[in-house]
Amino acid sequence: MSTGTFSETINLVDYSTKSLTYYQADDGGTKTTTTIFDANFTTVGTWIKDSNGGEESFSVTIPNDSGTGYVENGFYKANTSDAGFSWTYNYDTSNVFTGGTETENGITTTLDANWAATSQKGAAGLPAVTVVSDVANLGTASTDGEIKLVTADSTVYVAVASSWEATALSGTIATYSSRDINAAGEKEITFFNAAKDIVGVQSLFVDTVTENSTTTTFKGSTFFDASGEWIGDTYSDGFLIRSTAVKSDGNGGYTESGIYKETDGNSTTLFEREFSYTFDSNGDLSSGSETVDGVTTTYGANWEVTAKAVDVGSLGISTNDAPADVPSSLAVSGKIYTTSQTQSWGDTEVTYYSGATGNASILGRAISFSNTEGSIQNYGTTYFDEDWNWIGDVFSSGDWTARRFEQDNGNGTKTETGFETDGSGWSREWVFVFKT
Repeated sequence: MSTGTFSETINLVDYSTKSLTYYQADDGGTKTTTTIFDANFTTVGTWIKDSNGGEESFSVTIPNDSGTGYVENGFYKANTSDAGFSWTYNYDTSNVFTGGTETENGITTTLDANWAATSQKGAAGLPAVTVVSDVANLGTASTDGEIKLVTADSTVYVAVASSWEATALSGTIATYSSRDINAAGEKEITFFNAAKDIVGVQSLFVDTVTENSTTTTFKGSTFFDASGEWIGDTYSDGFLIRSTAVKSDGNGGYTESGIYKETDGNSTTLFEREFSYTFDSNGDLSSGSETVDGVTTTYGANWEVTAKAVDVGSLGISTNDAPADVPSSLAVSGKIYTTSQTQSWGDTEVTYYSGATGNASILGRAISFSNTEGSIQNYGTTYFDEDWNWIGDVFSSGDWTARRFEQDNGNGTKTETGFETDGSGWSREWVFVFKT
């Protein structure tokens, strides 16, 4: 038991200037109750603490500084790790509510006389965000669990873990508050600008599943802007990484960008796609581009393909004279520029490019096979254009050899050329023109 002058500072209120006293008693266990009195020894509040877990509640109602009514200040938290809920409620001399504020999870909500929320701001004392100079420096960004904040090209980004995908949030982020959803790591993060206005919210989920002694952790986030509109999401599970971000242009149009990446669970990428599309206020594509496994396709309005290219500088391009058994559309000035890859089942895939340096277009591809039937050796190659449309094939089996190529003439016709021989001196060659 103890008594004295109540001089605590709680919720930014300095009670040492309010002429209050207190009487403190415990229940013989873990709970302590402090009763607070005004100058007339009238009870104006209580403060209850439980040292077992940290549950705590506080409430004091005293005349306001202007003498026009009363102000109630209080807070409650369930345990020591709980950020708690605090409030300031104002009443007139007739004890009619006139307005106030409530603060929870770092967000202060202003209430009018009808208890309706009129605005939300970041609370005082929130942690500041450290912003690095570019996305490549993700590892040095400040973190809150899985949260990393990055700025690039004057845009603030939020990314999951240390992967390079990022989701754009509007505005300049200065501080943030975080609320744990559960012990698994799920949380909600709210971001504020320098004026303490909300600029975005991130809702992060974590799910861990163990099956047949294999544990997989699924992680992801959904992002919302200040008005609660969806602006993007991210997802990863150890094999798949994807993210999508939507950013408004302020005039009804928007840009949608993102990535999709499949891996073997280690360091090998099996498939990778990155995209950025710009849409007008009608939802129609204005422009955009996507890169799939190193091939960049550029689009104009209404998804018209305007260019398709790949940076071939690091691909190890082979340059050779174009042989007769390759379609002419895959050659450039009598030369072919190729890369090849042998599949695990034995087939060989060859890609044909328009050049050996810089950004080159993919002209087409070829798939080749070989096998043996008894004493007969079989070889074959099927050729495709850049969109995997068939444009020809070459085949040989023993003494028999044949080739057939097809070329679109661009005028509503196509030309087929061919040759075949049985190796005995007989052969046939042809040129046909067909309507398409």
